[in-house]
Amino acid sequence: MWLIILFCFLPTQNAYEHPFDFIENALEKIVDWKSDPCDDFYRHACPVGSIEDIIKVSMQPLKDALNHSWKQKGQRNEGKVYNINFRRSHICCHFFCKLLFIYYDYQYRFINYVTFYDGMLQPLYYHVEANVTDGINEIHQMMEDMVELGNIWLEKTPWVINNNLTEEMKNITNAIKMPVSLTKYTNFIYNLLSPIETDFLNCVSEFEGIQNNTLFCLFYSAKIFVRTRGSYFIDDNGYNAEGTIYFGFPNYYHTTYGNWRASKLGYTGTRVGHEIGHTFIEHSINPDGLPYFSKPAEDCVQNQYLKTCNEYYEGEVPDACNTSDYTFDDNGADVFGLQLAYAILERDLSDQLREQADGLKITNEQLLFYSFAYRFCRGSKSNTTDGSHSHHNVRINAVAQMPGFQQAFNCASDSRMMKSATKQCVIYGNNAPETRK
Repeated sequence: MWLIILFCFLPTQNAYEHPFDFIENALEKIVDWKSDPCDDFYRHACPVGSIEDIIKVSMQPLKDALNHSWKQKGQRNEGKVYNINFRRSHICCHFFCKLLFIYYDYQYRFINYVTFYDGMLQPLYYHVEANVTDGINEIHQMMEDMVELGNIWLEKTPWVINNNLTEEMKNITNAIKMPVSLTKYTNFIYNLLSPIETDFLNCVSEFEGIQNNTLFCLFYSAKIFVRTRGSYFIDDNGYNAEGTIYFGFPNYYHTTYGNWRASKLGYTGTRVGHEIGHTFIEHSINPDGLPYFSKPAEDCVQNQYLKTCNEYYEGEVPDACNTSDYTFDDNGADVFGLQLAYAILERDLSDQLREQADGLKITNEQLLFYSFAYRFCRGSKSNTTDGSHSHHNVRINAVAQMPGFQQAFNCASDSRMMKSATKQCVIYGNNAPETRK
């Protein structure tokens, strides 16, 4: 089976000879250059009626090409246990129906196996085939730089110092990590699948000459796996699982092939900072991961999101803006993540921050904010939450409180974006609150 995996994961040239920067694609296709970014930045970057999900649409041709390649390579292994398309076979479906009543236990295993197979192996194929190793390494470096910077801020934070929590909290934040090696992950999957290969081959040999023995043995050899999300996945997302952070394929792809450091930090860097923020940010009442968190810092964040929502609410239900406990984790992580990404941009491009990005008509500083917006850009009205996240337009327009935003777009103090801004929320650093337990 190891040879099968190597064959399936051998990178090819056809569909991937012309890598692209989908942030550049978004800037070309949907920005309303006639509108004022200081009035409603979200709708300036993502006008109502524009492409619903520019990242998804931009990535779709690449995903289609990868899926086609995935299918072709599966067909070359027809009849083997890891034939990628066996579950789409009409014979298999016919046989599957017969087995529903006869081999219920094996049927359950088979369903579980297919879930594992599609949920872990196919995303791994995407990452190897598109050759995004450089992006994985660059994001890992972003993460290390941001954790280091976050700890520097933490050491200077009055509410941390006043409560003698510096070392205790750094022990928690220093444990943040992310998977880096595609080779290690491939070996991990191989070790899971290798016993199934052995069972399958033994089964086929034992029932040689019996009709449908290969299909029967697919069911028989399938094992029950714990259903879990793999280290690598296809969708445009990220998550923090108890200090280990993971990112979706679009982040690795853009960081590998993107043209500008500012767009990488705006699109992926803010997400890296956000996921790191889930370790640095806690509710002030009964914190779970940290020993303590500042109530004034929490209130500052929530006040900004409430004010932004009241100014830019696009829903139809009156008085629907709220800043519940459910939204603070992500609101706080958004604020902290953007601050980290902007600080890294200042460090890396200090002399070119306000210079025009190569080939674009905007500055590097502006590019970071546009790229951040495209993480949440939707052409439909922004009037729903998923329970833990604020409305898309609120998440973006809350950047008004960043001094860098006003500076980047030269916003007047009486502009709509600036009037919606509260005082900047300094969660960690010299100017953070001085609260005590």
